[in-house]
Amino acid sequence: MTFKASATPGDAHSIAEVAGNGQTGTVGKPLPDSIKVRVTDTYGNGVPGFTVQFEVTQGGGTIGGVESRTVTTNSLGEAAVEWTLGTTAGDNNNVLRAVASGLNGSPVVFTASARADSAYKLLTVSGNEQSGPAGSTLPEPLKVRVEDVYGNPVAGYPVHFEVKEGGGNLAGYQSRDILTDVSGVAQVVWTLGPEPGVNNNMVDASASRNGQPLLGSPITFVASATVGNPAKLVYLSGQNQTGVVGNPLPEPLKVKVTDELGNGIPDFPVTFTVKAGGGTLENGQTTVTVNTTAAGVAEAHLTLGQQAGQNNNVVDASAEYEGQPLEGSPYTFYASARSSNAAKMQIAGGNGQTGTVGEPLAQALAVKVLDADGNPVSGHPVRFEVVDGGGNFDGETVKVSLSDNGGIARAVLTLGTAAGDSNNVVRASSTDGAHPLQGSPLVFWANARPGKADSAHCVVSADPETLPADGQSRSTITVVVKDKYGNAIPGHAVVLIVSGSGNQVEQPLTTTDAEGKVTGSVASTRAEEKWVTARDVTDAIDLRAGTRVTFTPLGASKIALHAGNAQTANIGTVLPQPLQVKVSDQYDNGIEGYSVTFAVVQGGGT
Repeated sequence: MTFKASATPGDAHSIAEVAGNGQTGTVGKPLPDSIKVRVTDTYGNGVPGFTVQFEVTQGGGTIGGVESRTVTTNSLGEAAVEWTLGTTAGDNNNVLRAVASGLNGSPVVFTASARADSAYKLLTVSGNEQSGPAGSTLPEPLKVRVEDVYGNPVAGYPVHFEVKEGGGNLAGYQSRDILTDVSGVAQVVWTLGPEPGVNNNMVDASASRNGQPLLGSPITFVASATVGNPAKLVYLSGQNQTGVVGNPLPEPLKVKVTDELGNGIPDFPVTFTVKAGGGTLENGQTTVTVNTTAAGVAEAHLTLGQQAGQNNNVVDASAEYEGQPLEGSPYTFYASARSSNAAKMQIAGGNGQTGTVGEPLAQALAVKVLDADGNPVSGHPVRFEVVDGGGNFDGETVKVSLSDNGGIARAVLTLGTAAGDSNNVVRASSTDGAHPLQGSPLVFWANARPGKADSAHCVVSADPETLPADGQSRSTITVVVKDKYGNAIPGHAVVLIVSGSGNQVEQPLTTTDAEGKVTGSVASTRAEEKWVTARDVTDAIDLRAGTRVTFTPLGASKIALHAGNAQTANIGTVLPQPLQVKVSDQYDNGIEGYSVTFAVVQGGGT
């Protein structure tokens, strides 16, 4: 006889880890393997139907979308869950525990590491809008950061840096591909180009994924290149000239102060000193100190001494920085002086011209240099100087010209910017080396007329600006026409342009007066705001300037049906459209704010 018996597990005694601990996964995503524990009796048999509590205690992850979940063991005594990591990357920064109250081994603790998700965006870290000397390496590298969608740094990701403007380089290259470090940061050293300027150097940093740029890519870095320290004194022009004794040389002596890369140093002192020949510089001085221009240029004008000779006039130009002479300092200029038989000078043309403000005159100012017998003298210097009106000779107020074979010395005057009669004055002078020539100085004058009408400087105004729309009341429109320098332009024909309808425009009957003014007027029967502008017919220019004129309705004079009449609807219901009337003045302009009483007179409606 055979006896059979079934053995069931005893009471739950212990809980232990089965699988899933120490995994690494991607932030915000489930781990590849489930988290699994086993509940057993004292003999190691699995206990089914036992409740196990799984809880996320660190890292912000979830178990099936929640932080805590209760699971009952299966027939093998096992309980398992899927663990989704939190959104912060880190080593062992996600913690979950399995709790079975009263059992040995409870709680069972699981840890997991979270790595960053795919690259999503590119951010600036530092290095933008720096400045440094042209050609130098900026003090801070350019830094960008690659992050996933949760803001975690993405390490080992390629970022492309490329010089776009300015001629600089990235550690010797025009472009470089740099991998991000553990902080998600890619950085590169930037050396500026050779030219100074504000934000004139540019580098782009870009990154992409699957052929598409990351959010924020490309990032543009800009930098300004400044001039370096003064390093060199460089010759520009004026060497080895020949002039007449006692007269200024035709061209100034010019040098340039630069940094090591040749960029001009502005506002830097350069000293010019007469070393031989007995000549003089500005204001009769033998030594002058001149500050360089914005381009780093310094110049001085030499009037030769009284002795004729080859290279017998000598001038040194010198400059120093922090007590040491610049490279190339001093630079020595030589000039030769010769005698001249010039005795007199006279105006040969160009006087009394009329031109346009800010523009060169049509004819050069001309002076004829003669000897005592009236023969023309060539190669003799004549000094032209602007004394009134603000004009210039190629940007300078003084020009020295040598007479040609016909004895004529010429200078082209660009008029000043103020209009007027005989308001531009130039003085021409010369000597024989000891005394002024007969006739010296000569005085030239010129008239300056306004330029073309400039819309930005013209004015259109109205008086009054608000008036009734009665067709009789008129707003006076004044137009002032000026050129780009603000000079009033007389004698121009102007027409008014008025928006809207119902207008009665009285156009100007005359041209602009000496102040550039002309007037017209407008009346209207249409109540509305109108925009009034003008056109300069003479120069065919529409003026951007304008003014608003508001015409207001007259008193209420009539009422008329407007909408809602003869509708049909069911008894006791509201009509689909409201009843509307229009209150207007005699010209059908609507009257706002007028009280209207509606009253039911038949049918019993409300």
